Amino acid sequence: MPIDVITKDLVAPRRVEVSNAGDVVTMKFGNVSIDMHYLDVFRFAHWARMNAKQCKKRVGDNGRHLSVMGTLSDAEENYKRGI
Repeated sequence: MPIDVITKDLVAPRRVEVSNAGDVVTMKFGNVSIDMHYLDVFRFAHWARMNAKQCKKRVGDNGRHLSVMGTLSDAEENYKRGI
């Protein structure tokens, strides 16, 4: 599912998209596409999160930010199956 990421340092929105097929995750940032094995994506995500936490602490941001993601296309079927 593509999303537009807009930051105050960025004049125009940048398209970000993540998809998967088999054991490969494809991440697209604008016109750049990166394919990674799913285990490497877990490592990358952890590395990025730890660095983001350090930056947040360094700039004095003590706020909390909660975000939720989900696939709702089959939510009713998953609910019926108890997933």
